[in-house]
Amino acid sequence: MSRLPGEISTAPEAAGTTLLVASRRRDRVQGGHLKVSGKALELLRQSVGRAVAHLEPMERREYWPDAALQVGEYYELKRTDVEDSLGVLALLDAGADTPLLSPEDLQAQLLLHAVLVGDDPTRQVAFVAKSNPARVLNKGIWLTPHGDSLRAIETPLFLFEDRVDMVVGPTTILVLNQLAFEQWFRESPAIGEHIVKWIDSITSLVPIGGDGPERLRAHAETNSRVRRLVRSISERDHLKDVPMSRIRRHIRAQGLDPDTMLDDGKLVLPDDPTLVLKLLNEDLFLGGLTDRPFISDHKAPRP
Repeated sequence: MSRLPGEISTAPEAAGTTLLVASRRRDRVQGGHLKVSGKALELLRQSVGRAVAHLEPMERREYWPDAALQVGEYYELKRTDVEDSLGVLALLDAGADTPLLSPEDLQAQLLLHAVLVGDDPTRQVAFVAKSNPARVLNKGIWLTPHGDSLRAIETPLFLFEDRVDMVVGPTTILVLNQLAFEQWFRESPAIGEHIVKWIDSITSLVPIGGDGPERLRAHAETNSRVRRLVRSISERDHLKDVPMSRIRRHIRAQGLDPDTMLDDGKLVLPDDPTLVLKLLNEDLFLGGLTDRPFISDHKAPRP
């Protein structure tokens, strides 16, 4: 029995195939579908089958903002767990109802392309790749690989990579490329609206002195790494039972000076807040065999 959600494991059996491409225009994605027929259509459907077969033996993981996918793993989320401020999901749902594009429309830098299978929009599954179709040949003449005859081509040739970064079903999202997913759904403009909320939730538990919260917000708005840490600390909600005395001990245990990081019971935020945020996110540790200090960039809870 397949370990994949039923709506995705049965996707290769669905009728109807649509090739969708999209670019980013300001704060939204725009795109449409391309007419595909004959051998190309067959190859697209074969790529869907290979993608599902590739997913079958992989390990499923719950999405965790501070974790990193390992080889042979994918994240599974509910569609309701993501904020579609860029309109990626809305565009995929529109499918064949999007504008019909011509090859000339591929001249722009594309954000993604997707193979959609299924005739029923409410049951459609999209196999999405974050890649621009490679323009391999312009108008001119070329030598066929099956003979010595030269043939003229009237339009450019494009190569769509046979790779899947994300699979979107009616209720489920499977993520194979974490960077692509976070660009589409975590790095979207609407994320900025949540920064104040995340920082407020942190400072309600761990007070930050002076204008630290305002400077932290400014960093989070322009630095995705800081934003990731702020969101992770807020969503984990692990500081609610941690007194400042324990934070002081943790600072000292990491070989740092608590007198420079704390003032009158409040955190002192330096110009670069990364170290303080990693401290609060439990990303600093000493090697168990050498006591050498390390920083963990990604982690997942241990069973």
